[in-house]
Amino acid sequence: MKNIIGTLIFTVLLAACAGQERAQETAQVTNPEAVDFSVLAGDWILDSLEGEKWLGEPRVTMNLSDSGRFSGSGGCNRYFGVFTLTEGKLTIGPIGSTMMACEQANMDLEHRYLGILEKVASMTRGDALLHLLDEQDRELVVLRAAPPGD
Repeated sequence: MKNIIGTLIFTVLLAACAGQERAQETAQVTNPEAVDFSVLAGDWILDSLEGEKWLGEPRVTMNLSDSGRFSGSGGCNRYFGVFTLTEGKLTIGPIGSTMMACEQANMDLEHRYLGILEKVASMTRGDALLHLLDEQDRELVVLRAAPPGD
């Protein structure tokens, strides 16, 4: 029995490592070396969603790395993926996430938020705000820079 459990744990860990390695390969392939992701890099907090000011509960966050990866909390689960920035077009996804159950309202918000992220086509950046826009330049999501240490 101990051998079976040990084998299962080893298999799960091996699969997790392989999945992480594939995600790293995807980020390297889809992100041209000439793109400077530092304009987006940092920790962000949801400010508004489709024009509705977000009051902060549940807390929805996004971290954008300077290597073309993102992760965050959708208010219930952790999500992650890669993004590309090519000739002014921003593409987010595919998006993966954990699958924990939460209050239905939080799960509905998270599902809506992640679905909207997949429609992002461009962005504009102000001092403390990142505006994510669709193909018609309609504002989908506004993120504000997280305060240091937040």
